[in-house]
Amino acid sequence: NITTTNVNGSTTSQVDAIPVKQKQEDRVRQDLLSNRDLQRESNVDMQSIPTHVAVIMDGNRRYGKMKYGSAQKGHWDGCNTLCEFAKWCVAEGIQILTVYAFSTENWNRSPEEVATLMSLFAKYCEELRLQAIQRNIRLCVLSTETDR
Repeated sequence: NITTTNVNGSTTSQVDAIPVKQKQEDRVRQDLLSNRDLQRESNVDMQSIPTHVAVIMDGNRRYGKMKYGSAQKGHWDGCNTLCEFAKWCVAEGIQILTVYAFSTENWNRSPEEVATLMSLFAKYCEELRLQAIQRNIRLCVLSTETDR
């Protein structure tokens, strides 16, 4: 537990969030590497499955603030949802998935929020790369901001 002393002298105790976060991260990693949920769900004729699907990740910040009071937790949920969606695309036979995850406007957010987003990207990039190799998927990361 962490004890915090407020400005008025009162103290609050909260459960240390690090072990919980680590468990969440471990669960996402295990899920990425598993074959769970790799069965087709849509029943759409394979001839009608699109070759390329593109998504824009939007609203994770608003969702996190509304549900948790924390934009960071919303970004974490967005990451989990993206991983689940990517696995669904593999199961459905979609060959190309493009994800627009960070716009130039996002650089204007607080340094803490940008750091959280970059940390999420960095943390899972290597694992996604390894998963892509295992499943014979080409993974490309594109950026216009090579100096950041």
